[in-house]
Amino acid sequence: MKNQIRKSVVCLVIGAMLVASGCSSKESRYTVGTVANTHGTDISASYSEMTTREDLSHDPSTNRVLSKRFGQFDMAQGWVEVDEHSTDPYYYTYVYDGTAEYEYPNNITVYASICDYQLDESVKLKQDILDSLNQQASEKKIDVEITDSSIITESGMTVLCFNMVKDTNRTIQYYILGEKQYVMVSVSIYDEEQAKNDRSEEVALAIVNSFVWSENGIGI
Repeated sequence: MKNQIRKSVVCLVIGAMLVASGCSSKESRYTVGTVANTHGTDISASYSEMTTREDLSHDPSTNRVLSKRFGQFDMAQGWVEVDEHSTDPYYYTYVYDGTAEYEYPNNITVYASICDYQLDESVKLKQDILDSLNQQASEKKIDVEITDSSIITESGMTVLCFNMVKDTNRTIQYYILGEKQYVMVSVSIYDEEQAKNDRSEEVALAIVNSFVWSENGIGI
């Protein structure tokens, strides 16, 4: 069962590894995640240290609530779901309106999965994810820098964070932990200038901070 987290991480990182290696495809440009050979440090930080409350405003004029089987979260106006790269009921990809046909659009993925870890085993889960990333880096011989940390959202949920950088591309993955389940919010930024306009990182953080589990969670 614990291999399941490895498998899910591997599936998510393959596309980004292709991009990082100079290969591209219609599918890989939307796949989020990447790998690295490095030693992360577990850093506890309050959510307010990473972003301001103004950035995470729940103002309905700038955010709308999206409901999925596993829970609900805020999504900023201007961001649209890419049906071609989303699979009900557990995997959804979003891009800023008008950028879907870019070669490598900034994108956000929300992905729900089960795992074999209790909430109090977050350190073990973090290490399992890092092991998966390191294994992929070694196999593909890709040099990507990764740092990791953990945060507590305003609602008290534990979130594991992985920040991955290769050249000018970067991906941040947030794992919102539940009992033997998690939701990963991943933002891939290929164009920093575009990110100033679409606020990719802030939008992803708002999803994380606003997330609420459904009554039955993933329900598998």
